[in-house]
Amino acid sequence: DYIDEDGNSYKGIITNEAPIKAIASHLNGKIDAIIYIASDSVNSVIDPGSESLCMTHLEFLKKRISEYMLQNQYGSPLEIEISIEDEPNIESVSETVFCVYEKLVQWAREDKNINIYIESNGGIRYVFTMLLSLTKTLENFYDNIQISEVTGMVYDGKKPTIIKDTKVIYDTAQLSGFVSEFVNYGRTEGLYSYINNSISDMEKYPDIKRVLQKLEKTADDIQLCRTRMMLEDFYGPSNLKNTIEDFIRLHRNPGAVVYQNETDKASIMVLAHLLELIL
Repeated sequence: DYIDEDGNSYKGIITNEAPIKAIASHLNGKIDAIIYIASDSVNSVIDPGSESLCMTHLEFLKKRISEYMLQNQYGSPLEIEISIEDEPNIESVSETVFCVYEKLVQWAREDKNINIYIESNGGIRYVFTMLLSLTKTLENFYDNIQISEVTGMVYDGKKPTIIKDTKVIYDTAQLSGFVSEFVNYGRTEGLYSYINNSISDMEKYPDIKRVLQKLEKTADDIQLCRTRMMLEDFYGPSNLKNTIEDFIRLHRNPGAVVYQNETDKASIMVLAHLLELIL
């Protein structure tokens, strides 16, 4: 048995089954397509001598998902299969991931709104890593592509296993790049995008808005070579250094901030650590 973060229960015999069911449930069955990346082993027959299991692991998974969708009166999503070797080299990984990439680009150019849900359990880690990197690139390039969820499972020795959305954890990997973008090029777009997508309600955290506005003003002054204003940004009474230090001091003071949820707290603490790099 598996449960999601709301306590809903799902059955799963094969690795990816329960998380896919959870995603379908959260979307009320509104899934247009499922892209399966299947290795040679997954495409092998489970038990040739068994009438009920004389099918591949992938066919078994698809059968279980189809039964769940039918049972809950959901629609029948388009099923796309992409093959990969059991122990692929970098060329094979690239070819497989670019098959997904090209399909997403095709849909994006057809002006479809694409919400991507990545089920990250099982499989080859570096396939997932490259897939996430490339889909993140698409998200940054296309206004109609968004990574909505990266589903993982947390096993702590107890049952049932918990199905969690781990997207915010992977999003934090971009933060260092956004800080570098500001330091090297005086740009804040990436940082703004990350904060807006990871914080539940910006209005609840006026200190974040304050530090972002200060970063944005400083970035604008750098890009436009406003020498007098740059001196004010870096050495004036409300300079960037003081603003960042106030932000860090506030969020490292236990009890000083009431966070709306644990995800907000984690994202803001990571932001505080990375802002130190600017000082």
